[in-house]
Amino acid sequence: MTTRRVSVYASAFIFACVALGVHASVSLPDPDVEWLFEDGSGDTVADTFGATDGTIVGSATWADGSLVFDGATAGVKFPDSDLINVTNGPWQNRTVIAIFTPADVGIPGQKQVVFEEGGRTRGAVIYVFEGMAYAGMWNRAEYNWNGEWPSAAASSNTAHAVAFVLRDAIDAVEPGRYEMWMDGRMVASLPGGEFYNHGDDTGVGHTNQNVVFHDDDGSGTDRDYYSGSIESIRLWNVALLPEHLEAEATAVEPRGKLSVRWAAIKARR
Repeated sequence: MTTRRVSVYASAFIFACVALGVHASVSLPDPDVEWLFEDGSGDTVADTFGATDGTIVGSATWADGSLVFDGATAGVKFPDSDLINVTNGPWQNRTVIAIFTPADVGIPGQKQVVFEEGGRTRGAVIYVFEGMAYAGMWNRAEYNWNGEWPSAAASSNTAHAVAFVLRDAIDAVEPGRYEMWMDGRMVASLPGGEFYNHGDDTGVGHTNQNVVFHDDDGSGTDRDYYSGSIESIRLWNVALLPEHLEAEATAVEPRGKLSVRWAAIKARR
């Protein structure tokens, strides 16, 4: 893969960590895909690196450094990408971090998708459902990983940083290969395996084309709408180190309030 320039956003993040007394022993690597939701207008969500832009559908509104979703019609659709789901797989390592503020985590019976890639056979998803944030991944072909959906309590009107990590996986289900992190702490370390190329386009703020939830629901398109704002989603085809993931705690305090506003960090770019 062509070496990418060091993201100024990543550099600003590290600067913020240092300013708050957080030790960053290893520099945060540049993401492969980075959606900062700072476009401010129009119907396009731009990738910082220009490789994977998305199209907004439904009633989403731009805010200062975020995109606000209405929970009923709004979503962002992304096409197939060599960096996310086609051509370059299988992937042994992956990290996705989503920073978002749900309006209501307790909508009865409604899964609220923040990010999803893939479909019923192979895929991954971050979503909110009845007071919990979930991060799931599965690969139900090749070596038959049925999937894992760890979860942690989430709060309405509160900023959360939720991540899933696939770490040094192989073509078999092994313990400790799949992790969920939330607000700078590891929620779970569970069995997992490598992630093969997967069809069905990527969705943000809704299920674009099929997904699998913890209860095996998820078949269909244009469903599972998210209510609230999304500040950033970043994807790496490497497994971030624990110190990187722990540093997300500098963005979200224990009470859930932002100690460093991501919009302010991004403004330093």
